[in-house]
Amino acid sequence: MSEVLHDDPEQQDGDVEFDHPEPYTIGDPGRSYSEIGGGKPFPSAMPPDSVCDAFDHQGWALRAASVRGLMHRSDGSPRQDAYAVRYSPDKDRLVVAVCDGVGSAPESHVASDMAANFLVDRAVDAGTLINDDWWTEVFHDASDALAAAARNAGASDPSPAGVRQVMATTAILAAVDNVSVAGPWTVQYAGVGDSSLWLTDVSTDEDTSWIPILGGKHTGDGIATNRTSALPVYEKTCVQPEQFILLEGQLLLVCTDGVGDAFGSGMGEVAQTLRRSWMNPPTALNFAAQVSFGRRRLLDDRTGVALWAPTR
Repeated sequence: MSEVLHDDPEQQDGDVEFDHPEPYTIGDPGRSYSEIGGGKPFPSAMPPDSVCDAFDHQGWALRAASVRGLMHRSDGSPRQDAYAVRYSPDKDRLVVAVCDGVGSAPESHVASDMAANFLVDRAVDAGTLINDDWWTEVFHDASDALAAAARNAGASDPSPAGVRQVMATTAILAAVDNVSVAGPWTVQYAGVGDSSLWLTDVSTDEDTSWIPILGGKHTGDGIATNRTSALPVYEKTCVQPEQFILLEGQLLLVCTDGVGDAFGSGMGEVAQTLRRSWMNPPTALNFAAQVSFGRRRLLDDRTGVALWAPTR
């Protein structure tokens, strides 16, 4: 999308033209996009419908947004997605987490927010992340934190299965070290569940595919399934970290399935439309509108954290 405000000096006072970020649709938005409103206010404190952030540092640009989906607006339930971003000047490390609360558990909005912040806080404090045991430990510790929160919410069964009746969330954690020096950079990551991580090149105007680095729910025929794993994990679960090289001029996207499910192979209409919209970092508000694009049958919460690598 273009900038929010266009001010033509030749226009008369009061005749300024605004280019609003919404509606932002890709293909057929469906009737739900225009017919479902915000719904009634909640009777108690709940996550806001929409949150967004923009950060620019050392040539890096980061845009983040989480927006309540049409299904949750329709049934009066809260946004269950969450994200968290941290930067450690001492370790020169940038950390991102994205979590998607499991809809069947009533307190999953608590789980997603708690897990996202827990994971990034631990990651910025860690001395080194190139250690398989550290990744398993931190996801297990996050699971223990969710179990404690579930007990406070009235859960009587402390097992992962019992906690998941009260709250559960997918989680993906990604970290980039040495962000103040020239690239390429090593990105370390791990995840539980169907949130996903994508990579594309925005240094060229040619249509370039998004590369699926981690996860998603797509089977070989491109059909998304509803099966997913989640926090809390079971005692013997090992969380396997991976890493890849991020090059100058590339764009990294960490997102929940509300966005990732629409990407398909990475060359479809949604994937390519968003890539063209993100050739340059948009404003935070425009990014939120783009993440919550209107498209038929896509009704889930939407969360994305996009990171533009610098070109030095």
